[in-house]
Amino acid sequence: ERGDCWLVSGKVAGHGLAVMGLRKVLSFASELVSDVAPLAGLANALVREIRGVRVMHDPTRGGLAGVVADLASAGGLSIELDESRIPVSPTARAAADMLGLDPLTVANEGKFVVVVSAEDAESALAFCRSHDLGRDAAIIGTVTAAQPVMVELITTFGGRRVVQKPYGEQLPRIC
Repeated sequence: ERGDCWLVSGKVAGHGLAVMGLRKVLSFASELVSDVAPLAGLANALVREIRGVRVMHDPTRGGLAGVVADLASAGGLSIELDESRIPVSPTARAAADMLGLDPLTVANEGKFVVVVSAEDAESALAFCRSHDLGRDAAIIGTVTAAQPVMVELITTFGGRRVVQKPYGEQLPRIC
């Protein structure tokens, strides 16, 4: 629904970049670790406590970009994301830059994306941040009425770019 907010439960791209680093025998000056975590407790509690939860999805395959593009297409709604609000650790950002990857397309294992009503967005954010696995949660965008249906990212420089589902797989399946 127009005005609904997009929330991510924490920093993105850490898992995929950590796995790529291990597979390619890359070393980083600081610790880059997977974000694998059991999210059922946080996710179930959020759905029980926050009335305005519309949809929840994991950003595993295709990363954040993939899940947002898929849900926008399925729902026939446009989405505007704010790059400055998307949590990415400095190490993950540097690793992605070094590898020529967009952190939005990198796989995640211990995060979820949730669409929540505008009225309940701040409550959902506070609820997530009160849980250890959601302490880095952020509201990253909103549903808009823009046509044609697309996902747009407002960049940190104030420009705009279309966010699409990534082509192919950057990280081969491991399970």
